Amino acid sequence: MVSKRDAENARLRDQREQQAAELNERKHRDNVKLASLQEFKTLAESRSASDLHLHKKRSLTCRIQERILVLQSELRRHKAQLAANASNEDLMLFFANGNIESAAYLESLKNRLTSVSALSGDFI
Repeated sequence: MVSKRDAENARLRDQREQQAAELNERKHRDNVKLASLQEFKTLAESRSASDLHLHKKRSLTCRIQERILVLQSELRRHKAQLAANASNEDLMLFFANGNIESAAYLESLKNRLTSVSALSGDFI
């Protein structure tokens, strides 16, 4: 009877040790899962912050481009107004049609003046 009880105790000890080992293994797997989950959350938050920064940067760029277009339109309007005040219809139409670069227009005027002067015999 003592040997039977010793055998039963040994069996119960083995079973308890096996269950303790399984419990430790489960705890270890749960810790690994929690660490992975925490790392995933950190990466997701980092990506979200990065996406937000990129969105803000794109939004700022878009607003700057819109502001540039508004200023170009205003500049065109003011140049047309100046040309109208100077009673220069050609120049007014030139600026009103959206030609912001006045250097090409002025160069063409100089070329026209030079060609007219050359034809008439006068030199500038």
